[in-house]
Amino acid sequence: MSNVLTPQDMLKFTKNLEQEMIKAKKMTVAVGITADSATSKVYDSGATVLQVASWHEFGRGNNPIRSFLRIPFDIKSKEINNFIEKQFSEVLEGKKDTEKALGLIGAFATNISKGAFTTMGYGTWAPLDPDTVDAKGSSTPLIDTGILRRAVNFEVRKK
Repeated sequence: MSNVLTPQDMLKFTKNLEQEMIKAKKMTVAVGITADSATSKVYDSGATVLQVASWHEFGRGNNPIRSFLRIPFDIKSKEINNFIEKQFSEVLEGKKDTEKALGLIGAFATNISKGAFTTMGYGTWAPLDPDTVDAKGSSTPLIDTGILRRAVNFEVRKK
């Protein structure tokens, strides 16, 4: 059996590729604190998930930056870019559609973000103050309740 495409197969492949590229231009994947969990007031203090996320992502008062989005994505940018390239190579080869590729990219990036919680921000987070360690009984930041970590998610969106 020959691996040469017929003109009809090539036309079908090209039209499918065109449709996937048009779809890709109209879609994006967002990773972070999604709207459905952002305004939940689940902390005893009455703070929302989005407030607590921003306090850690950007620092607040005497609390240092403990980025679980920006810095981990910078640190892991080569891995993320390689994964994106692999997914869209498979789209170009007709092995998967754009929406599935974007979903896999979102899941991959979400796992990188969540990995920051167990690696001290991939080694970038300042250690807790000794008084904080005594008060909470743990030396690991951001893992008391798991609320923030569970709130990190992704959405495939239309632009």
